Amino acid sequence: MTDKKQITIEDIKNILKGDYLTPLLHIRDEEDPLYKNIRGMVMKAHPKAEDYKTNICSIFKRMMEQLNSMEANDYNKIASIFAKYEVQGKNRGISGERTYGYDISRVDRKLIRRRRPN
Repeated sequence: MTDKKQITIEDIKNILKGDYLTPLLHIRDEEDPLYKNIRGMVMKAHPKAEDYKTNICSIFKRMMEQLNSMEANDYNKIASIFAKYEVQGKNRGISGERTYGYDISRVDRKLIRRRRPN
């Protein structure tokens, strides 16, 4: 048999103060770049979603909750994609001859030829 937790006075005080939830994202308005990225991701995943802030945020929350029920392979793919784009600000500097037309690969840290002019 499972034990049910009793609601205390402290729980009610926390609910009234709003301390029972911890906000993870803060969005200023609809022009915030973070909101634009979230909106773009939601609209690609759910093209028929209604386009207003509350709906976009609730769909994004559901998408994040779906990570719990994903297969391990899919979860690892998503995590590796995010890890690939994590920028740590490390720079090797210029070394060797004629490296101005090259960039460092994020995957294997080797030099790759640029397609853009210097």
